[in-house]
Amino acid sequence: MGGDEFAVIMPEMRRDNYVVFEKKIQIMNQQLKNPQDGLPPVFLSAGIAFSEKGFRDDLYNQADEALYFVKEHGRCGCHAYE
Repeated sequence: MGGDEFAVIMPEMRRDNYVVFEKKIQIMNQQLKNPQDGLPPVFLSAGIAFSEKGFRDDLYNQADEALYFVKEHGRCGCHAYE
C-alpha cells in the first residue's frame, strides 16, 4: 500500500481466526529477528480487519488503524480492529 506496507485480502475470515494469525506472526517475528543467513534482523507488524460479509470498502481503513496501533505500541506484532 506504501513503501513498506502491504495489504492481504482474505475473504470470509472470521474474528475467531485472530489467534491463529497472532501466533503465526509471533513465529515469523522470532525467525526474522534472529536470522541465520547473515541478513540483518527485521520484524513484521500487522493490522487486521475482519468482515464476515465479504469485502467492504472500509476494511482497508480499519486494518490501517489497527496497524498504526501496533506501530504506536512498540511494533513487532499485530492488532485486530475493534
